[in-house]
Amino acid sequence: MAERRKVLELVGDVLAGAEMYARQQFAKATLPATVRERDRLIARHLKAFTADLAEYFNAMADRVGARVAKAVEPDLDWKAEAAALRKILGRWYDVYGKAAYEAVSELVSVELVWDAEAPGVRRVIDQLGRQVSGINEATRELLAARIAAGIEQGYSVDQIVVGVADAGFEGLRDMVAGWGEARAQTIALTESANAFNLASVAGYRDSGIVEQVEVFDGTGDAECAQANGSTWTLDQATKDPIAHPNCQRAFGPIVTR
Repeated sequence: MAERRKVLELVGDVLAGAEMYARQQFAKATLPATVRERDRLIARHLKAFTADLAEYFNAMADRVGARVAKAVEPDLDWKAEAAALRKILGRWYDVYGKAAYEAVSELVSVELVWDAEAPGVRRVIDQLGRQVSGINEATRELLAARIAAGIEQGYSVDQIVVGVADAGFEGLRDMVAGWGEARAQTIALTESANAFNLASVAGYRDSGIVEQVEVFDGTGDAECAQANGSTWTLDQATKDPIAHPNCQRAFGPIVTR
């Protein structure tokens, strides 16, 4: 009886190992296609995502112009600014989160659902939500730098707001409105990749069969080149979903059971 049990356990181990191997090979084979689909997804939505951010920055330009006219510092309601930006980003985080969970489901052959109330998804949303603080902090620094430059050159409040064309000094209003182009697109690209990668790692964690990931990255800079091909824990991947804007980083599942 004991011998039979050992045989059955051995057969079970072999079958489990074969299943794990099959899952791992499938994941490796399909990951490049998944990454290409992710990149197509980002490209497909980039214009609309950028347009949402451009609308936000254009409206901010008007708010900045109105507030700086009263004081040489934009007395904006930064809580309201954060709420408006969070609303925009939240819609797109949801788009990429759902897409990432669908991709992970296919990669590891485990059915997963992007549910905003689930603990794993909630952690992703909370982490992405903290990006708003970083974006607004950068905005405040850019505004402060432009105001300081205007004061240093002896410009009036009106000149700091509208600019001095003859001197090549761009006013605050035009500067912020200009963020609706390059800066909005950079933010859209960065947050799309952040959202997809963080949601992917959360999906791997929720699958219950992935504890580590293989890092696929570009080799154009030292940090990405060093990460490329390495094995990370899920916590490492969550900490560094991308290295920089336009980062090519992606995470492939290492199936453990």
